Amino acid sequence: VDYTRTMLGALALVPAPRAIGMVGLGGGSQAKFLRRHLADAELEVIEINPGVIALRREFRIPDDDVRFRVVEA
Repeated sequence: VDYTRTMLGALALVPAPRAIGMVGLGGGSQAKFLRRHLADAELEVIEINPGVIALRREFRIPDDDVRFRVVEA
């Protein structure tokens, strides 16, 4: 998908980041991709809409753990 490729284009410059911050969870596809393929990176996603976070299970977005978390802010 062109959108996803563009949004994750920064990985071409920093292919193995230690930490990643994302604004907006959406359907979680980018967060799930980053969590799966960058096993050494910590990922924090900021989402303003509690309704989006409430759909987390429906979109199979993993629970928070030591290197992945979703924050309502």
